[in-house]
Amino acid sequence: MRTVIEKSGIDGMDSTVIIPESVDEMHAKNNLELLNNNIEVSAPQPNQELLTYIAIYKQALPTPAREKALETYTNAYIDSKAFEQVAT
Repeated sequence: MRTVIEKSGIDGMDSTVIIPESVDEMHAKNNLELLNNNIEVSAPQPNQELLTYIAIYKQALPTPAREKALETYTNAYIDSKAFEQVAT
């Protein structure tokens, strides 16, 4: 929804005021500087919105730390979906 508001082009409309960033979004954006400097970020934690991290980490410069983070978070996402299917 925030993306729709940002791309609408309506002057004076601040998407972060209408829909504030989540804790996961803020944390992932803070980690961008680490990834851009090739510093590894922490592993995924329970209850994190993994797709949020993946989407934001894709914006980082191409470094080994970025690739490792994307792989780790993607694998955690895949594992979480596999667990959901087994649990149901």
